[in-house]
Amino acid sequence: MKNLFDYATKELSQDAFLRWLFENYNSENKEVNKVCEQLFNKFTKDELDFSKIANLTTTAQWKNIDISIWFSIQGKEYLIVIEDKTTTEEHHQQLMNYNKKIQEHVNWLVEKNKTPIEKVYKVFYKTAEIGEEKKRIEKAGWENIFGIKEIYAIFKDVRNTQSDILDDYAEHIRDINTTYYNFECVPFNKWLYNNTIFQAYAQKKLKADNVGYYNGIYVYAGLQKKFTKFTVELLFEFRHWEIVAKVIYWRNEGQSYDIVKLRSYFRSINIQDCYPFPVNEAYGNKRLTRIIKNPEYTDFFENYDQFNQWVFDCKTAFEKITSKIDEDEFTAL
Repeated sequence: MKNLFDYATKELSQDAFLRWLFENYNSENKEVNKVCEQLFNKFTKDELDFSKIANLTTTAQWKNIDISIWFSIQGKEYLIVIEDKTTTEEHHQQLMNYNKKIQEHVNWLVEKNKTPIEKVYKVFYKTAEIGEEKKRIEKAGWENIFGIKEIYAIFKDVRNTQSDILDDYAEHIRDINTTYYNFECVPFNKWLYNNTIFQAYAQKKLKADNVGYYNGIYVYAGLQKKFTKFTVELLFEFRHWEIVAKVIYWRNEGQSYDIVKLRSYFRSINIQDCYPFPVNEAYGNKRLTRIIKNPEYTDFFENYDQFNQWVFDCKTAFEKITSKIDEDEFTAL
């Protein structure tokens, strides 16, 4: 039988699974109960007694947080909050904003003489490898961090539980782990629509710290303002696959920049001279991107080596572009 989670790949599906598992903490199915206890103990750092849980309920999107698990033990109230990711990164200040909202609620309970929350456990749960974003997560005080390695360790031996939902999810986690750490061994014709492979390629092969997925058939070098930093990036997109590896190679986060001047300068670069393949079309002046379309690549690649060479050519072109930018010229005084 096909695995449900091969089709339900979005974060909302994973949210639903985690809520389902915790809502069944007292299930008659002992295997479901056992896995729930293992996850509970990991999330609470073995500080609480699972057998004494009472009145457990879960909510979605409380204070915009993916999952909240409310429960009591021996008359004391506790809360587990989970920020759930599949492949995307933690957004700027996202966890800090959640901290503020959680603290406001804790204070409100005290002010209204309601039962206070004894402790809040903050969990970051992502079914992919966690890279540079780990520093931001820890800085925000979300110390319970679970990447694919930690999640795989929990589910690797979960089989034949008499629950199709649990078995499917455990198999799904094993597949992600195997694919992620052995992506070059996966036949190239099976890379189609497989976000895990493209993330693994970007993080492990290209050493990129950000990966995104969009539609289109173009490559662009773009500039975008993000608060007080600028980013120059190269985006590989393949309409046939509906997958893209968005790779940031060069950026500076420690300065404020004259963005208007930097944009103008960036447009003045003859990007076409930097690319190792012909250019058919470029977008207008109002956009920061120069779109490169090439019919030669609409049939795409027959094997991994062809794909890898094309990405290498794009990366080389990108390095030529960024080498033309002297960031000292654009530092705001």
